Amino acid sequence: NNRLGETIQLTGYNHFIRSNCAQMCMGETEILPAPTIQSLPEKDPLLVCTEEDIAGQTFTFTCGVEGWTPNNDSKFGIIIAQGQPKLASRNTFHGPWRYMDFIDATEGAAGTGTLNASFDFVVDQKVWFQARIITVAGRLSEPWQLDPRDIVADV
Repeated sequence: NNRLGETIQLTGYNHFIRSNCAQMCMGETEILPAPTIQSLPEKDPLLVCTEEDIAGQTFTFTCGVEGWTPNNDSKFGIIIAQGQPKLASRNTFHGPWRYMDFIDATEGAAGTGTLNASFDFVVDQKVWFQARIITVAGRLSEPWQLDPRDIVADV
């Protein structure tokens, strides 16, 4: 649905553009045939940032392990974008976003992935994340925001 609540009907061309823009951002090859399933994949409700490493400037994410086993349209990856870190007192965030990396099928099947930060962060900041799921056939989900992560001192 769009912001007005109207149902969006996607064509193969829409999927082609959506999928291949994400594929190129991830450094993957172009997917030429449009997906045969004309719907968007569901988001992963279990995806969350569980840990940060200030010294290494990395974040660890955990995700659901279902949907990664190879079939006709299994998950290919979860694309993660990081928001610019803000003061911990901030309650909302609407950008800017910067592509971090993606959790691939091997990491996703294990339920965890560690990604390098795209913005530097320090103690007492809050960081937001945005995610999208892409499938093997090239279906790309709508972006959704994860719960923000409060940065605390490394133990």
